[in-house]
Parts: sequence; C-alpha cells; structure tokens
Amino acid sequence: MKLALITQDFPPETGGIQTYAYELAQRLAPRCEDFVLIAPDKPDAQKVDNQLDFEVFRVKTPNTLLGTMGLSRVVRFLKKRKIDHLFHAQWQTLPIAVRARKKGLVKSVTVAAHGREYIFNPFDGTKLGAKLYENYKKYLITKADYFLPVSHYTSGILATYDIPANQQTVVMNGTNPDLFFPINNISLKEKYGYTGKQIIMTTARLIQKKGLETVLRALPYLVGEFPDLQYLIVGDGPYKADLQDLATDLGIEAHVEFTGLIPYEKINEYYNLCDIYVMLSELEAFGIVYLEAAACGKPSIGSRIGGIPDAIIDNETGLILEPRQPKRLAEAIANLLSDDALRTRMGEAGRARVLREANWDRVGELIFDLISA
Repeated sequence: MKLALITQDFPPETGGIQTYAYELAQRLAPRCEDFVLIAPDKPDAQKVDNQLDFEVFRVKTPNTLLGTMGLSRVVRFLKKRKIDHLFHAQWQTLPIAVRARKKGLVKSVTVAAHGREYIFNPFDGTKLGAKLYENYKKYLITKADYFLPVSHYTSGILATYDIPANQQTVVMNGTNPDLFFPINNISLKEKYGYTGKQIIMTTARLIQKKGLETVLRALPYLVGEFPDLQYLIVGDGPYKADLQDLATDLGIEAHVEFTGLIPYEKINEYYNLCDIYVMLSELEAFGIVYLEAAACGKPSIGSRIGGIPDAIIDNETGLILEPRQPKRLAEAIANLLSDDALRTRMGEAGRARVLREANWDRVGELIFDLISA
C-alpha cells in the first residue's frame, strides 16, 4: 500500500489531533510500501521532520486551507509519488481526495473523525454562511469511503450525517505507555516540594468548557477535611485570570497552583505527582489526557460528556460524573482520597487497559488493517 496521511495539524504545533497524526504516522509508515505525511509548513518544522523515519511533505498554507490553497500542489505530488490510498486526519482536507480521485490516482479514501470538527461552524453568526458551510461539509464527506471515529460519541455525530454503521469503525485513541508510566509518588512530591500534600490535577488549555470552575467550586467542600489538599492546574490560556479571580473569591487560592505550561518531557512527572486526575469537561470528543493519567497508574474523574466515557471506564479506571456539580465532585474526590486501596486498584486497572488496548501500537495496527482491507 502506498499511503499518504494528510493532516492540517502536526508538530511542532501541539494538541490532540497533532498527537494523533504524529503517533499514527510512526506506526503506519513501517507497514507501507510507501508512506508520506502531508502537513502545513511551520517555523521549526524542519527540526521535527529531521527526527522522523518517514517523509513529511510540507505545504506553505494556513492549517485550515491545506485542502484548498494546497490542493494543486498536493495532487501533483501524489501523482508523482503514485500514492494510491489517502488517510485524512480531518474532513476539511477532502478536496484533495476529490481532485485525486477525478484524476484516477487513488483507490481508497479514509477519514478520521475526532468530533469538534464536525460540530464547529466558523459561520455560526450568519444564517446563510452557516448553511453553505454545512452543505459543503456534507458534500465532501460523501466522497470518503470509510470513517474512523475516535469514540462512540463521534460515531453518533457521523450518523447524523447519514454515514451508515457499515461505513465506519470506532477506533479509540491511544497513548504511549513508554512515555507515560508510573513513578514513585512520594519521591516526586519531595522533589517538587509537595511532601505531605494530597494532589489533584488538571492539564488543559485554560478555556471555558473545560470544567475547571467546577473543580475550584468543589474545593471549599474539601479543604476542611483535607487541609493539605493542593490543586495543580497545568496549562495556559485566555481563561486563566478568570480562574485566578474565582479561586480568590472562593478563598481557596492557597490550595490552587497555576503551573503554566510544562515542558513535554516533564509532563509524565506531573501526572505522577497527583493522586487523582480531574477534568470535568463540558465538551470533549475523547480526552487523551485521561489515558495519559491511566498510563501513569492514576485514576481519573471525568464528566458524562462526549467521548469521555470511552476514555474512562466508570468505577473501574475512574469515575464518570455529571458536569457542573461541584458538591458531587467533592464527594467523589473525598471518597478516592480517603481510600488508598481504591485509588491503587483503579490506577492499576487503567495502566493495564493502556497496555492491553489503549496504546498507539494497537491503534496503529487496527487502523492499518482497516485502511488496507
């Protein structure tokens, strides 16, 4: 199989789809007769590409316009390389597949479905613009042969676009258990100055809908019983000042630390610092962070939203709660903090699941089999 993975999002930029494309490319490339990844060009892209064992074809175009501004150049490249299978990380690059198919270049077109890209409409403020964008989306996705939703939630979104069950397979996201793994919690707390602290943590871009306010509002219910409780908020974003103000208003600022962005090579240590990973997101198509926490042997608390119930097995690798209920969240956190055996059992179950099925090696194998069938 001669395969091109086409993605708007790829390192050096960071994010869920960037991780998805980066990890899968490394697993798909060795299985293919020929493989290339096609992505927008970025500053420092060459540093990333030089470290990879496969070719990256970069196009000077904004991310969202790769499938339009980059159309002619990419199709010429596909023809020259005689690429015959296309795997699109997002539906927006499907104009490339449409043109390549008209020229008789490709045998199959597969598209991943993460979730937000099927919900988001950049023209929501204008009725006509929003309708035209939806019609454009519906037209393009009819040109794909097969879909790979990352969760049952996303599969349901595809069903609303009349994508039948026999044209899609849910292949859950994974993580890398060689990058995320358990480290002695006590020694790490000593290293970072948290000796004797009980730590809950969220890693996220600091925006609304991530449920960070719910965690902050849960803390006043907890700090009386757990005076050494510390909430680490790892990340940055436009909502940071609002969250800091809320912590002050609630009188729990001494129990909250905004760490800012943490270098990727240190994030495994931060997962291991915490006793519980918490993110009560109100919009999440999957949530790779829950698998990263599980790979480190940490139980997670997430919300019954989107694809999170695929990432967390309720009462086995963590807990699933309704969003925006701080008192109920406080009760769940208290139960876990008070029960070392339960936290250990859930953490071990999460790590075992990652090793068994929720890892990129397994995901890459499944996707290759589906694309090449």
